[in-house]
Amino acid sequence: MLRPFAAILLLLAAAAAPLAPADDLPDARDAALRRNIERQKLDEETYHKRLETLPGTKRIEDLLRITGEGGRLVIKSPLFDPDESAKLRNRQVRAQVEGFEGYCVLMVQPVGKGAYYFTFANTRYPDLRAVHRLSVSTQPGYVQIGRNLSSATRNQSVNLVQSQGRSAYGQADGVQLNVYAGDDNGHMTESVSVSEPDFPTLRRKHPRLVSEYLRPLLRELKLESLFAIDPMTAWQVFADDWTGNEPVAARIRALLPALESDRYTDREAARQAVARLGPDVPLVIYKMDRAGLTPEQNAQLDAVMSTQPFLSRPDAQRMLSDADFLLDCLYSPDPAIRTIAARHLHRVTGRKVHVNPSDDYDARAAKVEPLRADLLRTPPATNPAR
Repeated sequence: MLRPFAAILLLLAAAAAPLAPADDLPDARDAALRRNIERQKLDEETYHKRLETLPGTKRIEDLLRITGEGGRLVIKSPLFDPDESAKLRNRQVRAQVEGFEGYCVLMVQPVGKGAYYFTFANTRYPDLRAVHRLSVSTQPGYVQIGRNLSSATRNQSVNLVQSQGRSAYGQADGVQLNVYAGDDNGHMTESVSVSEPDFPTLRRKHPRLVSEYLRPLLRELKLESLFAIDPMTAWQVFADDWTGNEPVAARIRALLPALESDRYTDREAARQAVARLGPDVPLVIYKMDRAGLTPEQNAQLDAVMSTQPFLSRPDAQRMLSDADFLLDCLYSPDPAIRTIAARHLHRVTGRKVHVNPSDDYDARAAKVEPLRADLLRTPPATNPAR
């Protein structure tokens, strides 16, 4: 209970405060927000004008690319060429980038032994009602891809962080997806934090979270090609549909005796001969019936296969019924992979997708993404932390 003196003070304060109609409060707050965002935009524009400009209009691939190599995300850039990076003189520069509104700023700084510190940021102010920022950065052992949105009613951040060998900075090796969102009253509405050893494992174990949060982020950055399924992985899953390569299979069978020779040099020569037979070698070995082979022959064939990331057979079988994986296969440039994926997708979901061999990336997306959005309406298999 309030003491009498405190109660009197509260009454006096209430009486002195100017009263605003309830309907005017949202308008006043909206106007104040717009003024604040307008000031931020003006500051950004003033700073932007001070920067040197990269000549011409660029595409995002002229500035950066993200690839998956051995389970790791790797950021590459044509600007990592020593001559190109020297032109930037370790300074921030602005760029006009096709498909990006607002302000784009980047910096490339060599840090020795062919490594670079790189940042790219795009900031825009849609209708002066929100601040929207996309960012990509990398340095040795670290990759970050993020989006931050701030408006009158919602704040959200989505960040993918990959760390390697950075325990000295308190960062564990692996990949982490962090999502946070809150409403205008400061109440948390979303909270997600999942960690895995690498990016493929993150995709495999948390497909709904990846599709809901990470895929839209990469789409905004025009970097969704990171989700393309490589042919080697696709054909492992679709092994029963692969027509095979009989000439390569016959040559491997002919080399089997040498793979278990008593002489190390003969075994090594045979193994290298198998590896040189072409890109289909791992898949041929993957499909081989090895029941009658000796332990040494199996070991030599496994050594050849170890040069490629291979799924376990249970994982490959599970992915045959994974709608997210099958949808990603529909982006493959190989019409055969798209056709097989569409057939399995129909079996799994009951939805038909017509595969046109001449479809470009945008045409495939127009078919795939509405279907993905519809399938995402089902409850996610992974419960995010809340």
